Amino acid sequence: MNRHFKQSLLSPLLVLGVSLVLAAPAFAQSAGASASLQVKFGLTPHWTTIVGTHVDELPVGERQDYDMFRYGGTYYVYNNNRWYTSTSDRGAFTAVDDRTVPTEFSTIPRDHWRNYPQGWEGRADQPTPGVSATMHVNVGDMPHWASIQGSRIEELPAAERPNYDLFRIDGTYYVYNNDKWYMSSVGTGDYTAMDDRSVPSEFAAIPREHWRNYPAGWRDGHDQGSDAMSASLQVDIGNAPRWAGVHGTRVKEVRGGNRPAYDLFRYDGNYYAYSNARWYTSNRGSGAFAVIDANTVPTELSKIPRSHWRNYPPSWVNANGTDRADRGGRAD
Repeated sequence: MNRHFKQSLLSPLLVLGVSLVLAAPAFAQSAGASASLQVKFGLTPHWTTIVGTHVDELPVGERQDYDMFRYGGTYYVYNNNRWYTSTSDRGAFTAVDDRTVPTEFSTIPRDHWRNYPQGWEGRADQPTPGVSATMHVNVGDMPHWASIQGSRIEELPAAERPNYDLFRIDGTYYVYNNDKWYMSSVGTGDYTAMDDRSVPSEFAAIPREHWRNYPAGWRDGHDQGSDAMSASLQVDIGNAPRWAGVHGTRVKEVRGGNRPAYDLFRYDGNYYAYSNARWYTSNRGSGAFAVIDANTVPTELSKIPRSHWRNYPPSWVNANGTDRADRGGRAD
């Protein structure tokens, strides 16, 4: 059997598995760290829960040579000492700071990992002094969840609320109690302690009158007194916006009378807004957009010609005045 024939047999088999392609970084990252990662499934993945945790994994037969987990409706990949995340199990995964990875992952037994993070040695055995690792929550048999106006977040009516803060968003439940955040994929049961930096930024847009104990650490960084540092942006583009593709990219923009006074684009099923030197995102075209780090903005958006922007990001222009679209969407 010659080499060419062997390769022809292997190719269709590889397509059935999970393929991973590292994308060239479009924004400033640490040396050797990719800003995004492409994940594809050839077959329907079979997720199963890891005993003793709220984390899901793929069976051994479907795993590749990197680690991939699902938690609270979000997907996480660990590859080459770098974490990536996405709200979908396929497509572009965005690089994230490892400090934002849910603390629940530190309870995953080592035999469920391909490459256990070296920096996590002893992490699961070192809880913060005076802080419980779990919290039991009981919301009754038929809780009446209602949306908080202007957001995707839900809360219980005043008569059903516990003596701590409890919210729900995208099927995941969050509790704030005694200056500590907890989360769970079910309303009643044990909630796991989490790093407050992993809390959805959209929570900072919840009006204070909906809280029992507003997080003290949010009074500077999360309050909406400064437009440039607002934790959310309210987007309204009407009932029938006219989306059109931006030539040379896979990005779409709103044209005509529905175009807002800031920059708004659609890419890979998500929406991105740029306003007052700040980036926001949502999986819906209208409503509350959550603030995000500029380093997590998809590479593809840097290919949009400057003529399609209302306010082109100044950090995307180099010393000689050339923007990123002129450089093929690549960072210097």
